[in-house]
Order: sequence, then structure tokens, then C-alpha cells
Amino acid sequence: MTTTAGTTMITTTTITDNKRTGSQYLVKYIRNVQQASEATAAQYEYRLSRFEKYIEMAYKEELQQQELHQQQQNQDLIITLDDVINELKKNGYNNNKIDPYDLLSGFVAYLEEEEDIENPNTLRYFVTTAANFLEYNDVEISPRKFKLKVRLPKLVVRHKEAVDKEEIREILLKCSNIKLKTYLMLLASTGMRATEALALRHKDFDFDDENSSNNSSNNNN
Repeated sequence: MTTTAGTTMITTTTITDNKRTGSQYLVKYIRNVQQASEATAAQYEYRLSRFEKYIEMAYKEELQQQELHQQQQNQDLIITLDDVINELKKNGYNNNKIDPYDLLSGFVAYLEEEEDIENPNTLRYFVTTAANFLEYNDVEISPRKFKLKVRLPKLVVRHKEAVDKEEIREILLKCSNIKLKTYLMLLASTGMRATEALALRHKDFDFDDENSSNNSSNNNN
């Protein structure tokens, strides 16, 4: 990804695996999500910490090129997540320094190459969270442009097939626990999901003797 960093930046805490984020935008966003779900907030914080780390790496080359200028001006020229958001908010669609779609595309490559994330679903979760975070902070992300410019890996569709009789027979023959075997036979004969069978209660069964007698009579007829 090619970007230009020519603005005076604000110094924040460098993100590492052992330190919390220094981004004020990220802290505010996580607090907002946490009000609805702490578990979701924890997941978002982890994904966006990767986004923040990626931005640091993406601008590392520009920072090295600005080293001389930094010494001359005696200013902090550190590119951070907050700096990028401020730049995007300042110029919006007329921004010629940072393209949010290039930023998100680069994040996909970073996750694959640096974080060794290969699962298509996981990649989508990370990038979608980053896009939502930018939008929360008033950075416009067009769904149409996102689809055109940010290439995500195709989802792997797995076709599920029912277990055939021979496989069921083989499983039952190898099962030595009578309780487990009974449970497996229940699943095989009724087609219930595992959790549905486990959720059955005594009152879900009809043990009425009168109904049993009627059923026996009908069968005999």
C-alpha cells in the first residue's frame, strides 16, 4: 500500500502484544460495544488491536523517511490509528493521502502474511470489524466501493450429507457404553439434533396407559 504521511502527528502509546491500545478512538469504541456485550467487546478489541498494529507497520517506511525532517522540526511524526482517522475525517472523500479502501485491502494482506490467518470467515470478521470501526468514527465507507475495492477470500462452502445406515451401524458396533449407545440410537431413529435430544424432559413423553392400550388395539385390528 502506498501512502504519504506529511502531517504533524500526535504521540500515543505503541501497541504490543503485552500492552493495551493507545488509541483514544479505539478505547471509546470498545466502551460503547461493551455496554451491550462484554464478550463482543473483547473480540472487537482483539481484532482492532491487530488493525492498529498493521497501521504501524504500514507506515513504518514513511516514518523512516521522515526521520531527518523530524530532527529538524523537533516534532513527533508518529503515525498511529488515531492519526489516520483524523486524516480521513478531515478530508473525507477528497483525501489524497489515505484511501480507506486501500487501508482495508492492506489489512487483508497483513492478516494473511503477518498473522498467518487463512480461514476466510476469520479474515472477513477482522476486516468487517475494522470497517465498522471506521464508520463509527465518521469515516465514510461505501458498501459498493468496499465490495469492489476490498478483495476478501471466497468462503468455503461445505456440503453436509446425512450419515448412511452402514456408518450408523459401524458407530453403534464400536460403542461399548450402553447409555451412549442408547443416546446414539435415539438420534439415528428420530433424526433429532444432539442438543434437542439432550433438552428432552420427562414431561415431553406421553406414558399414558390409556393411549398405549388404544394404540395396541389399533395395531391388532
